[in-house]
Formats: sequence, C-alpha cells, structure tokens
Amino acid sequence: MEYKINVNNQEEIYDLGKVAKQAAGAALLKIKNTVILATVARDDNQVAENFVPLTVQYVEKSYAVGKIPGGYIKRETKPGDFETLTSRIIDRSLRPLFPKGYAYPTQITVFCFKL
Repeated sequence: MEYKINVNNQEEIYDLGKVAKQAAGAALLKIKNTVILATVARDDNQVAENFVPLTVQYVEKSYAVGKIPGGYIKRETKPGDFETLTSRIIDRSLRPLFPKGYAYPTQITVFCFKL
C-alpha cells in the first residue's frame, strides 16, 4: 500500500508491505532525497523476564551520494555517536508502548539512505 501525504509543502510517501517481506512489519518513507526503511522482527518464543527484550539499531548510509569513508575507519565499522544516540531515542520512545507482559525478543532496525 502506498500513501502520499503533504506536510509543510513536502510530499511524504509511505510504502507499507512492499519491502522486507520476511520481517514482522516494515515501512518505507520517502521525503525528497531521503529514504527511511524501518523493519521489526520478533521471536515467537516468549522469555520469562520482567522487561521487554528490545534491540534498536539505527544505521545511516550515505554511499548513494558517493560518500564512502576511507582510510582507517572503513564502511562497516561500529556505529557513530549520532547513530547510537538516535537508537537510544527510538528505544526510549517505543518501550513504554509495549503492553504489560510482552516479553518477546524484538528487534527494530531503521536504515536512513541519503540519495
């Protein structure tokens, strides 16, 4: 399904269910030259814990515009400070939204592609 919304004179295009079909859920957002892909994967085995086992990963990719870091730090290295902080913000925002007793290991991955 594709939804187009105008917000502040910018067109936002949401594609749901077109990509990442093996994930439990996926959404693709296009705004100008930026594409954001958010996917959610969940394990069916519930753990007997008192907390939500949630893993959030935010990754920014700029290789579409030719910005490939070289030298000592290569492309596939540890996440930068901005990516780590963004992952924490997403985690802190979503964690209270899970219902009580939800103890399924869940992984949320957000890719930001700058074209």
